[in-house]
Amino acid sequence: MIFDTLRTWVEVDLDAIEHNFNAVRSHLPASMKLLVTVKANGYGHGAVRIAKLLEGKADYFALAAMACETAARRHSGSTEEAYTMAGKVFVQTGKDLRPVRQIIVTGGSLIHTKRTGEIASHALFDPAEPMSLRPMKAQVLVDRSYILAAMGLLAEYEPQVALHIMKKELIPDGYQE
Repeated sequence: MIFDTLRTWVEVDLDAIEHNFNAVRSHLPASMKLLVTVKANGYGHGAVRIAKLLEGKADYFALAAMACETAARRHSGSTEEAYTMAGKVFVQTGKDLRPVRQIIVTGGSLIHTKRTGEIASHALFDPAEPMSLRPMKAQVLVDRSYILAAMGLLAEYEPQVALHIMKKELIPDGYQE
């Protein structure tokens, strides 16, 4: 069997995506927020182009925001009420990340948007969850060059070099063309 003839072709029509987005938006009340899901790279279908197209039109981007919130929940602890013979006490479970002052984000939907800080803010403390120990307030640093994994390895042998590179490469939130 010759496999060269068995090719799959996917064509992404950005005009059609924009038309569909506008059609959905036109059926919603003006006060209703619209959340768009743009998967990592949409299986190679151009998530960056789609995210840029919908930038400023969509109110929220689901996957990136939920990924930030989920990661923060997984790594931070919480305070729980417990009742003892002495009365009510509060017990900490997990890590207290409230004093963390910097969050580093990376990944397609976070590095190709003008709303990195807004999306990353989902990792921060939410007053609706007062027992959470997520960071209270943090500066968002963006790894647009995908260096974090390499710097973790380099830091094992050359920590000062890794720190120097990270200080140079990790930039405060702010989109750059």
